[in-house]
Amino acid sequence: MLFVNAFRRATSPPASIASITKILYARGVFGLNRMLPNPDYYTLLHHQKQTQGQIPQENYRQGNTFIDQAPLWQRLSTYNISFLYVSDFLWMKHWTLNIHYVESFSKTIKEGIIMKFNKLAISSAIILGSMSLQLSAATQWNVSLWGKPRAFTEHVEKLAQLVEQKTNGDFKLKLSYGGLSKNKENLDGISIGAFEMAQFCAGYHRDKNPSITVMELPFLGVSSLEQEAKISMALYQHPAVIKDLQRWNATLLMPSPLPQYNIIGVGDAPAKVSDFAGMRVRATGGIGKALASIKAVPTSVTATEVRTALDSGVVSAVAFAPHAHMAFGTTAAAKWWTSNLNPGTVNCPVVVNSDALAALSDSNKQALLGSVDEAIEHYIASYQGATMDKWGPLLKEKNINEISFSDAELAEFKKIAAAPIRDEWIATMSAKGLPAQELYDLVNSMIAK
Repeated sequence: MLFVNAFRRATSPPASIASITKILYARGVFGLNRMLPNPDYYTLLHHQKQTQGQIPQENYRQGNTFIDQAPLWQRLSTYNISFLYVSDFLWMKHWTLNIHYVESFSKTIKEGIIMKFNKLAISSAIILGSMSLQLSAATQWNVSLWGKPRAFTEHVEKLAQLVEQKTNGDFKLKLSYGGLSKNKENLDGISIGAFEMAQFCAGYHRDKNPSITVMELPFLGVSSLEQEAKISMALYQHPAVIKDLQRWNATLLMPSPLPQYNIIGVGDAPAKVSDFAGMRVRATGGIGKALASIKAVPTSVTATEVRTALDSGVVSAVAFAPHAHMAFGTTAAAKWWTSNLNPGTVNCPVVVNSDALAALSDSNKQALLGSVDEAIEHYIASYQGATMDKWGPLLKEKNINEISFSDAELAEFKKIAAAPIRDEWIATMSAKGLPAQELYDLVNSMIAK
Protein backbone atom coordinates (compact mmCIF):
# COMPACT_ATOMS: atom_id res chain seq x y z
CA MET A 1 0.00 0.00 0.00
CA LEU A 2 0.98 3.62 -0.17
CA PHE A 3 1.93 5.86 2.68
CA VAL A 4 1.36 9.45 1.60
CA ASN A 5 3.36 12.09 3.39
CA ALA A 6 3.26 15.78 2.47
CA PHE A 7 5.84 18.36 3.40
CA ARG A 8 5.54 22.11 3.10
CA ARG A 9 8.23 24.00 1.27
CA ALA A 10 8.97 27.57 0.30
CA THR A 11 9.53 27.02 -3.38
CA SER A 12 6.81 27.16 -6.01
CA PRO A 13 4.45 24.17 -6.24
CA PRO A 14 5.00 21.47 -8.84
CA ALA A 15 2.77 21.10 -11.83
CA SER A 16 -0.39 19.05 -11.46
CA ILE A 17 0.41 15.59 -10.11
CA ALA A 18 -0.82 12.68 -12.15
CA SER A 19 -3.56 10.61 -10.61
CA ILE A 20 -1.60 7.80 -9.01
CA THR A 21 -4.38 6.23 -7.04
CA LYS A 22 -7.94 6.88 -6.10
CA ILE A 23 -10.02 6.03 -3.11
CA LEU A 24 -13.59 5.12 -3.72
CA TYR A 25 -15.96 6.45 -1.12
CA ALA A 26 -19.17 4.52 -1.77
CA ARG A 27 -21.39 5.36 1.15
CA GLY A 28 -24.62 5.03 -0.82
CA VAL A 29 -23.57 1.94 -2.73
CA PHE A 30 -22.07 -0.12 0.10
CA GLY A 31 -24.00 1.40 3.00
CA LEU A 32 -20.84 2.70 4.61
CA ASN A 33 -20.79 5.61 7.00
CA ARG A 34 -17.10 6.41 6.74
CA MET A 35 -14.08 5.83 4.61
CA LEU A 36 -11.12 5.12 6.89
CA PRO A 37 -12.08 4.24 10.47
CA ASN A 38 -9.15 5.24 12.66
CA PRO A 39 -6.30 4.50 10.24
CA ASP A 40 -2.77 4.53 11.61
CA TYR A 41 -0.98 5.73 8.52
CA TYR A 42 -3.45 7.78 6.54
CA THR A 43 -5.36 10.91 7.26
CA LEU A 44 -7.97 12.76 5.28
CA LEU A 45 -7.62 16.50 4.99
CA HIS A 46 -9.97 18.74 6.92
CA HIS A 47 -13.08 19.04 4.83
CA GLN A 48 -14.87 22.35 5.20
CA LYS A 49 -17.92 21.56 3.12
CA GLN A 50 -20.93 20.88 5.32
CA THR A 51 -22.91 18.60 3.04
CA GLN A 52 -25.07 15.53 3.11
CA GLY A 53 -22.99 12.41 2.82
CA GLN A 54 -19.72 13.92 4.07
CA ILE A 55 -17.37 11.81 6.14
CA PRO A 56 -18.04 12.35 9.87
CA GLN A 57 -15.65 14.80 11.47
CA GLU A 58 -14.52 12.29 14.10
CA ASN A 59 -12.92 10.19 11.37
CA TYR A 60 -10.41 12.87 10.42
CA ARG A 61 -7.11 11.88 12.01
CA GLN A 62 -4.19 14.08 12.90
CA GLY A 63 -1.52 11.45 12.61
CA ASN A 64 1.86 11.62 10.95
CA THR A 65 0.31 12.36 7.57
CA PHE A 66 -1.79 15.32 8.69
CA ILE A 67 -1.68 18.43 6.48
CA ASP A 68 -2.73 21.55 8.37
CA GLN A 69 -2.71 24.18 5.62
CA ALA A 70 -4.97 22.64 3.00
CA PRO A 71 -7.38 24.99 1.17
CA LEU A 72 -11.05 24.32 0.72
CA TRP A 73 -11.72 20.97 -0.86
CA GLN A 74 -13.87 20.05 -3.73
CA ARG A 75 -14.05 16.32 -4.27
CA LEU A 76 -16.05 15.18 -1.24
CA SER A 77 -19.55 16.34 -2.06
CA THR A 78 -23.18 15.42 -1.77
CA TYR A 79 -23.04 12.49 -4.13
CA ASN A 80 -23.17 8.85 -3.17
CA ILE A 81 -19.90 8.13 -4.94
CA SER A 82 -16.98 10.53 -4.75
CA PHE A 83 -13.39 10.23 -5.88
CA LEU A 84 -10.49 11.76 -3.99
CA TYR A 85 -7.40 11.82 -6.17
CA VAL A 86 -3.87 11.95 -4.90
CA SER A 87 -3.35 14.74 -7.44
CA ASP A 88 -5.82 16.86 -5.50
CA PHE A 89 -3.36 17.13 -2.64
CA LEU A 90 -1.32 19.40 -4.90
CA TRP A 91 -4.18 21.84 -5.49
CA MET A 92 -2.82 23.88 -2.61
CA LYS A 93 0.26 26.05 -2.96
CA HIS A 94 3.79 25.26 -1.79
CA TRP A 95 3.63 21.52 -1.21
CA THR A 96 5.62 18.67 -2.64
CA LEU A 97 4.54 15.07 -2.53
CA ASN A 98 6.59 12.16 -1.21
CA ILE A 99 5.33 8.62 -1.55
CA HIS A 100 6.66 5.76 0.51
CA TYR A 101 5.92 2.09 0.36
CA VAL A 102 4.56 0.87 3.68
CA GLU A 103 3.59 -2.75 3.84
CA SER A 104 1.90 -2.47 7.21
CA PHE A 105 -0.60 0.06 5.94
CA SER A 106 -2.85 -2.65 4.57
CA LYS A 107 -3.40 -3.91 8.12
CA THR A 108 -5.14 -0.67 9.06
CA ILE A 109 -7.77 -0.82 6.35
CA LYS A 110 -11.18 -1.72 7.75
CA GLU A 111 -14.22 -3.20 6.07
CA GLY A 112 -15.73 -1.41 3.11
CA ILE A 113 -12.58 0.40 2.01
CA ILE A 114 -11.83 -0.11 -1.64
CA MET A 115 -8.56 1.12 -3.01
CA LYS A 116 -7.75 0.83 -6.69
CA PHE A 117 -4.33 1.52 -8.10
CA ASN A 118 -3.26 2.31 -11.59
CA LYS A 119 -0.36 -0.12 -11.79
CA LEU A 120 1.15 1.49 -14.84
CA ALA A 121 1.24 4.89 -13.14
CA ILE A 122 2.62 3.45 -9.92
CA SER A 123 5.34 1.50 -11.65
CA SER A 124 6.63 4.67 -13.26
CA ALA A 125 5.90 7.04 -10.39
CA ILE A 126 6.76 5.48 -7.01
CA ILE A 127 10.01 6.65 -5.53
CA LEU A 128 11.20 4.93 -2.39
CA GLY A 129 12.56 6.91 0.53
CA SER A 130 12.12 10.66 0.75
CA MET A 131 12.60 11.63 -2.90
CA SER A 132 10.06 14.09 -4.27
CA LEU A 133 7.75 13.14 -7.09
CA GLN A 134 6.60 15.76 -9.58
CA LEU A 135 4.48 14.69 -12.51
CA SER A 136 2.46 16.76 -14.94
CA ALA A 137 -1.11 16.14 -16.01
CA ALA A 138 -3.94 18.04 -17.63
CA THR A 139 -5.84 20.50 -15.47
CA GLN A 140 -9.61 20.11 -15.39
CA TRP A 141 -12.06 22.54 -13.85
CA ASN A 142 -15.61 21.65 -12.95
CA VAL A 143 -18.18 24.26 -14.00
CA SER A 144 -21.60 24.44 -12.35
CA LEU A 145 -24.47 25.59 -14.57
CA TRP A 146 -28.20 24.79 -14.57
CA GLY A 147 -30.99 24.02 -16.98
CA LYS A 148 -29.63 22.91 -20.31
CA PRO A 149 -27.25 24.36 -22.94
CA ARG A 150 -28.94 27.48 -24.31
CA ALA A 151 -28.28 31.08 -25.34
CA PHE A 152 -27.59 31.95 -21.69
CA THR A 153 -24.62 29.57 -21.57
CA GLU A 154 -23.18 30.09 -25.06
CA HIS A 155 -20.21 32.08 -23.73
CA VAL A 156 -19.30 29.37 -21.21
CA GLU A 157 -19.53 26.69 -23.90
CA LYS A 158 -17.33 28.83 -26.16
CA LEU A 159 -14.87 29.54 -23.36
CA ALA A 160 -14.43 25.82 -22.73
CA GLN A 161 -13.75 25.26 -26.41
CA LEU A 162 -11.22 28.10 -26.65
CA VAL A 163 -9.34 27.15 -23.50
CA GLU A 164 -8.91 23.54 -24.59
CA GLN A 165 -7.77 24.62 -28.05
CA LYS A 166 -5.27 27.20 -26.80
CA THR A 167 -3.70 24.80 -24.31
CA ASN A 168 -3.72 21.76 -26.61
CA GLY A 169 -5.89 19.93 -24.12
CA ASP A 170 -3.74 20.76 -21.08
CA PHE A 171 -6.59 22.77 -19.51
CA LYS A 172 -10.21 21.73 -19.80
CA LEU A 173 -13.52 23.01 -18.47
CA LYS A 174 -16.01 20.26 -17.66
CA LEU A 175 -19.49 21.75 -17.85
CA SER A 176 -22.24 20.34 -15.65
CA TYR A 177 -25.87 21.37 -16.01
CA GLY A 178 -27.40 20.84 -12.58
CA GLY A 179 -25.12 17.96 -11.63
CA LEU A 180 -22.95 19.88 -9.16
CA SER A 181 -25.25 22.33 -7.41
CA LYS A 182 -28.56 24.14 -7.47
CA ASN A 183 -28.44 27.52 -9.18
CA LYS A 184 -29.11 29.42 -5.94
CA GLU A 185 -26.21 27.59 -4.28
CA ASN A 186 -23.55 28.10 -6.93
CA LEU A 187 -21.87 30.99 -5.13
CA ASP A 188 -21.72 28.91 -1.95
CA GLY A 189 -20.14 26.09 -3.94
CA ILE A 190 -17.51 28.45 -5.30
CA SER A 191 -16.74 29.74 -1.81
CA ILE A 192 -15.91 26.28 -0.46
CA GLY A 193 -14.13 25.07 -3.57
CA ALA A 194 -16.74 22.47 -4.51
CA PHE A 195 -16.10 23.47 -8.13
CA GLU A 196 -13.85 25.99 -9.85
CA MET A 197 -16.31 27.94 -11.99
CA ALA A 198 -20.02 28.72 -11.85
CA GLN A 199 -22.75 30.98 -13.14
CA PHE A 200 -25.34 32.65 -10.92
CA CYS A 201 -27.75 35.59 -10.93
CA ALA A 202 -27.33 38.42 -8.46
CA GLY A 203 -31.03 38.50 -7.65
CA TYR A 204 -30.92 34.96 -6.26
CA HIS A 205 -29.07 36.17 -3.16
CA ARG A 206 -28.83 39.96 -3.12
CA ASP A 207 -27.30 40.10 0.37
CA LYS A 208 -24.38 37.93 -0.75
CA ASN A 209 -23.42 40.12 -3.70
CA PRO A 210 -24.92 43.57 -3.05
CA SER A 211 -22.37 45.50 -5.12
CA ILE A 212 -23.42 44.04 -8.47
CA THR A 213 -27.15 44.48 -7.87
CA VAL A 214 -26.74 48.04 -9.15
CA MET A 215 -27.02 46.51 -12.62
CA GLU A 216 -30.48 45.21 -11.72
CA LEU A 217 -31.99 48.59 -10.89
CA PRO A 218 -35.13 49.17 -12.99
CA PHE A 219 -35.20 51.46 -15.99
CA LEU A 220 -31.44 52.01 -16.16
CA GLY A 221 -31.74 52.52 -19.89
CA VAL A 222 -29.12 50.05 -21.14
CA SER A 223 -29.62 49.96 -24.89
CA SER A 224 -27.85 46.80 -26.12
CA LEU A 225 -26.17 43.57 -25.12
CA GLU A 226 -22.81 45.07 -26.07
CA GLN A 227 -23.39 47.97 -23.70
CA GLU A 228 -24.60 45.65 -20.96
CA ALA A 229 -21.43 43.56 -21.28
CA LYS A 230 -19.11 46.59 -21.34
CA ILE A 231 -20.65 48.20 -18.27
CA SER A 232 -20.71 44.93 -16.34
CA MET A 233 -17.03 44.28 -17.03
CA ALA A 234 -16.14 47.80 -15.84
CA LEU A 235 -18.22 47.29 -12.70
CA TYR A 236 -16.59 43.92 -11.98
CA GLN A 237 -13.18 45.62 -11.89
CA HIS A 238 -14.20 48.22 -9.30
CA PRO A 239 -12.27 47.68 -6.03
CA ALA A 240 -15.46 47.61 -3.95
CA VAL A 241 -16.96 44.91 -6.16
CA ILE A 242 -13.78 42.85 -6.07
CA LYS A 243 -13.74 43.08 -2.28
CA ASP A 244 -17.44 42.17 -2.09
CA LEU A 245 -16.96 38.93 -4.03
CA GLN A 246 -13.72 38.09 -2.21
CA ARG A 247 -15.89 37.26 0.80
CA TRP A 248 -16.90 34.17 -1.15
CA ASN A 249 -13.41 33.43 -2.48
CA ALA A 250 -14.82 34.37 -5.90
CA THR A 251 -13.38 36.31 -8.83
CA LEU A 252 -15.81 37.73 -11.39
CA LEU A 253 -14.81 36.47 -14.82
CA MET A 254 -17.46 37.68 -17.26
CA PRO A 255 -21.13 38.71 -17.44
CA SER A 256 -24.04 37.03 -19.19
CA PRO A 257 -25.56 40.11 -20.86
CA LEU A 258 -29.32 39.88 -21.20
CA PRO A 259 -31.88 42.05 -23.00
CA GLN A 260 -34.74 43.80 -21.25
CA TYR A 261 -37.14 41.44 -19.53
CA ASN A 262 -40.78 41.26 -20.50
CA ILE A 263 -43.68 39.32 -19.10
CA ILE A 264 -45.53 36.28 -20.37
CA GLY A 265 -48.77 35.29 -18.69
CA VAL A 266 -51.95 33.29 -18.58
CA GLY A 267 -55.49 34.51 -17.94
CA ASP A 268 -56.67 38.02 -18.72
CA ALA A 269 -54.05 40.22 -20.35
CA PRO A 270 -53.28 43.59 -18.73
CA ALA A 271 -54.60 46.43 -20.86
CA LYS A 272 -52.76 49.06 -18.84
CA VAL A 273 -49.92 49.08 -16.32
CA SER A 274 -52.29 49.39 -13.36
CA ASP A 275 -53.82 46.03 -14.31
CA PHE A 276 -50.77 44.29 -12.84
CA ALA A 277 -52.07 45.10 -9.35
CA GLY A 278 -52.54 41.85 -7.42
CA MET A 279 -50.97 39.70 -10.16
CA ARG A 280 -48.44 37.13 -8.94
CA VAL A 281 -45.43 37.48 -11.22
CA ARG A 282 -42.23 35.49 -11.15
CA ALA A 283 -39.67 38.30 -10.93
CA THR A 284 -36.41 38.82 -9.06
CA GLY A 285 -34.11 41.72 -8.21
CA GLY A 286 -34.93 45.21 -9.39
CA ILE A 287 -37.60 43.94 -11.77
CA GLY A 288 -39.46 42.47 -8.81
CA LYS A 289 -39.20 45.78 -6.94
CA ALA A 290 -40.44 47.67 -9.98
CA LEU A 291 -43.48 45.42 -10.29
CA ALA A 292 -44.13 45.73 -6.56
CA SER A 293 -44.28 49.52 -7.02
CA ILE A 294 -47.36 49.04 -9.25
CA LYS A 295 -48.84 46.65 -6.69
CA ALA A 296 -48.02 43.39 -8.47
CA VAL A 297 -46.87 40.51 -6.25
CA PRO A 298 -43.29 39.53 -7.22
CA THR A 299 -42.54 35.89 -6.47
CA SER A 300 -39.07 34.35 -6.45
CA VAL A 301 -39.13 31.05 -8.32
CA THR A 302 -35.98 29.52 -9.79
CA ALA A 303 -35.88 29.24 -13.56
CA THR A 304 -36.07 25.46 -13.55
CA GLU A 305 -39.30 25.54 -11.50
CA VAL A 306 -41.08 28.29 -13.44
CA ARG A 307 -43.11 26.12 -15.80
CA THR A 308 -44.49 24.08 -12.90
CA ALA A 309 -45.31 27.27 -10.99
CA LEU A 310 -47.14 28.70 -14.00
CA ASP A 311 -49.10 25.51 -14.68
CA SER A 312 -50.08 25.07 -11.03
CA GLY A 313 -51.19 28.66 -10.51
CA VAL A 314 -48.45 29.59 -8.06
CA VAL A 315 -47.79 32.46 -10.46
CA SER A 316 -49.88 33.75 -13.33
CA ALA A 317 -47.08 35.55 -15.16
CA VAL A 318 -43.32 35.25 -15.60
CA ALA A 319 -40.70 37.94 -16.26
CA PHE A 320 -37.88 36.52 -18.38
CA ALA A 321 -35.65 37.40 -21.29
CA PRO A 322 -36.73 35.74 -24.59
CA HIS A 323 -34.19 32.90 -24.43
CA ALA A 324 -35.42 31.85 -20.98
CA HIS A 325 -39.08 31.86 -22.01
CA MET A 326 -38.12 29.44 -24.78
CA ALA A 327 -35.70 27.35 -22.70
CA PHE A 328 -38.03 26.86 -19.73
CA GLY A 329 -41.27 26.33 -21.65
CA THR A 330 -43.40 29.29 -20.58
CA THR A 331 -44.51 29.83 -24.18
CA ALA A 332 -46.32 26.49 -24.14
CA ALA A 333 -48.91 27.82 -21.69
CA ALA A 334 -48.81 31.58 -22.36
CA LYS A 335 -51.73 33.60 -23.66
CA TRP A 336 -50.11 37.06 -23.76
CA TRP A 337 -46.75 38.79 -23.85
CA THR A 338 -45.72 42.38 -23.02
CA SER A 339 -43.57 43.54 -25.90
CA ASN A 340 -42.42 46.93 -24.55
CA LEU A 341 -42.74 47.01 -20.75
CA ASN A 342 -38.92 46.76 -20.46
CA PRO A 343 -38.57 47.25 -16.69
CA GLY A 344 -34.96 46.11 -16.57
CA THR A 345 -32.83 43.01 -16.65
CA VAL A 346 -30.78 40.81 -14.32
CA ASN A 347 -27.05 40.48 -13.82
CA CYS A 348 -25.77 36.93 -14.03
CA PRO A 349 -21.99 36.69 -13.85
CA VAL A 350 -19.66 33.77 -14.36
CA VAL A 351 -17.25 33.50 -11.44
CA VAL A 352 -14.22 31.40 -10.61
CA ASN A 353 -12.79 30.20 -7.33
CA SER A 354 -9.98 32.65 -6.54
CA ASP A 355 -7.63 29.99 -5.16
CA ALA A 356 -8.09 27.82 -8.24
CA LEU A 357 -7.39 30.80 -10.49
CA ALA A 358 -4.22 31.65 -8.58
CA ALA A 359 -3.05 28.03 -8.80
CA LEU A 360 -3.22 27.94 -12.62
CA SER A 361 0.01 27.98 -14.56
CA ASP A 362 0.75 31.27 -16.32
CA SER A 363 -0.05 29.77 -19.73
CA ASN A 364 -3.36 28.27 -18.60
CA LYS A 365 -4.37 31.47 -16.84
CA GLN A 366 -3.62 33.45 -19.98
CA ALA A 367 -5.63 30.99 -22.06
CA LEU A 368 -8.60 31.46 -19.74
CA LEU A 369 -8.51 35.22 -19.27
CA GLY A 370 -7.48 35.84 -22.86
CA SER A 371 -10.55 34.01 -24.16
CA VAL A 372 -13.19 36.01 -22.29
CA ASP A 373 -13.70 38.74 -24.88
CA GLU A 374 -14.09 36.25 -27.72
CA ALA A 375 -16.51 34.17 -25.67
CA ILE A 376 -18.69 37.22 -24.96
CA GLU A 377 -18.63 38.27 -28.61
CA HIS A 378 -19.79 34.79 -29.59
CA TYR A 379 -22.54 34.93 -26.96
CA ILE A 380 -23.88 38.27 -28.21
CA ALA A 381 -23.79 37.23 -31.86
CA SER A 382 -25.63 34.02 -31.03
CA TYR A 383 -28.26 35.78 -28.93
CA GLN A 384 -28.97 38.51 -31.44
CA GLY A 385 -28.94 36.01 -34.28
CA ALA A 386 -30.17 32.47 -33.71
CA THR A 387 -32.06 33.19 -30.48
CA MET A 388 -34.01 36.26 -31.55
CA ASP A 389 -34.61 34.79 -35.00
CA LYS A 390 -36.69 32.09 -33.28
CA TRP A 391 -38.56 34.37 -30.89
CA GLY A 392 -40.95 36.25 -33.19
CA PRO A 393 -42.05 33.18 -35.18
CA LEU A 394 -42.58 31.23 -31.94
CA LEU A 395 -44.96 33.87 -30.57
CA LYS A 396 -47.00 33.67 -33.76
CA GLU A 397 -46.94 29.89 -33.81
CA LYS A 398 -48.28 29.73 -30.25
CA ASN A 399 -50.88 32.46 -30.90
CA ILE A 400 -49.52 34.53 -28.04
CA ASN A 401 -51.09 37.97 -27.99
CA GLU A 402 -48.56 40.82 -27.89
CA ILE A 403 -49.44 43.63 -25.47
CA SER A 404 -47.98 47.11 -25.98
CA PHE A 405 -48.33 49.98 -23.53
CA SER A 406 -48.56 53.65 -24.44
CA ASP A 407 -45.67 56.04 -23.89
CA ALA A 408 -47.69 57.80 -21.22
CA GLU A 409 -48.28 54.53 -19.34
CA LEU A 410 -44.59 53.62 -19.48
CA ALA A 411 -43.53 57.09 -18.38
CA GLU A 412 -45.81 56.83 -15.35
CA PHE A 413 -44.44 53.38 -14.52
CA LYS A 414 -40.89 54.69 -14.71
CA LYS A 415 -41.79 57.68 -12.53
CA ILE A 416 -43.23 55.40 -9.86
CA ALA A 417 -40.41 52.84 -9.93
CA ALA A 418 -37.09 54.20 -11.15
CA ALA A 419 -36.07 57.09 -8.87
CA PRO A 420 -37.56 55.76 -5.60
CA ILE A 421 -35.98 52.30 -6.00
CA ARG A 422 -32.65 53.84 -7.04
CA ASP A 423 -32.61 56.16 -4.02
CA GLU A 424 -33.56 53.32 -1.69
CA TRP A 425 -30.78 51.15 -3.14
CA ILE A 426 -28.15 53.86 -2.67
CA ALA A 427 -29.22 54.51 0.93
CA THR A 428 -29.36 50.82 1.84
CA MET A 429 -26.04 49.91 0.25
CA SER A 430 -24.30 52.95 1.69
CA ALA A 431 -25.44 51.87 5.14
CA LYS A 432 -23.75 48.52 4.48
CA GLY A 433 -20.46 50.27 3.78
CA LEU A 434 -20.52 50.12 0.00
CA PRO A 435 -19.70 53.20 -2.11
CA ALA A 436 -23.19 52.94 -3.57
CA GLN A 437 -23.39 56.39 -5.14
CA GLU A 438 -20.02 55.82 -6.79
CA LEU A 439 -21.12 52.48 -8.22
CA TYR A 440 -24.36 53.93 -9.51
CA ASP A 441 -22.57 56.91 -11.06
CA LEU A 442 -20.13 54.56 -12.79
CA VAL A 443 -22.98 52.63 -14.39
CA ASN A 444 -25.08 55.68 -15.21
CA SER A 445 -22.18 57.59 -16.77
CA MET A 446 -21.39 54.68 -19.10
CA ILE A 447 -25.04 54.41 -20.15
CA ALA A 448 -25.09 58.10 -21.00
CA LYS A 449 -22.07 57.89 -23.32
